[in-house]
Amino acid sequence: MTRKGACHLCGQVKSLQNSHVVPRFGYKRYVANHARGGRFVDLEAGYAHNRQLKRYWFCKSCEGQFAETHAGTFLSNVDSSPNEGSYPYSGDLLRFAVSLSWRCAKYNKPATQSHPDRGLLTRPMRYWKDFLRQRKLSPNPYSQHAFIAFGENIPEINAEWKQTMGNQIFPEERIVFSRIGPMVVFGFLDKRHLNRTERRICEGSELSCASGVVFSIHKGRRESLLTEGMARVLDNVELRCIKRSSRVKGR
Repeated sequence: MTRKGACHLCGQVKSLQNSHVVPRFGYKRYVANHARGGRFVDLEAGYAHNRQLKRYWFCKSCEGQFAETHAGTFLSNVDSSPNEGSYPYSGDLLRFAVSLSWRCAKYNKPATQSHPDRGLLTRPMRYWKDFLRQRKLSPNPYSQHAFIAFGENIPEINAEWKQTMGNQIFPEERIVFSRIGPMVVFGFLDKRHLNRTERRICEGSELSCASGVVFSIHKGRRESLLTEGMARVLDNVELRCIKRSSRVKGR
């Protein structure tokens, strides 16, 4: 289905696609199989479901600018080698991560102009949009950080962490958080609150425009690659996922 309007990326008036807020391949791979615990966790609304979140945001050309094919291949490699400590990627993964953070911010951005969190999002969202439009060579200083975090399965509520997707803005940590299967992405809205040690830690997980490695982490042990803020976000998300996974709404 399409609808005429101004594309939210290129700005041109075109036929808009009914675009996925979170990538379509993620629903098919991680969310659709409810028998294995697949679910989208709406962290803001407070429940889990298997509906696909869509908006008439992008024209067909711009919808193809988010490197989702590359991300799907990358995650296929992760799924086939779950015990590896690190996973190589090309620069296209940065484009995918930026698109995740940008779409999450768009979807969850407070509607009220006077809301304090709205101002926190304005400048990072503009940088991310310009990067996606190839007007900037890098999204910095609003960098993207990715990890592979399979997490712990919870058999008593029939859930597997790698079958989960969700996203949320954490204004107190200055982070936009996204999870798609085993990959978690932290998009920084601001780094001025980080001390020198935390900035150095961030360098180890920052996605590059060229290529690099995404490392595996385990929530149960202290990780040298996580800042305290990143660790708090993961703790917050996984605790609420446990509480909300049993409250599943229909498609």
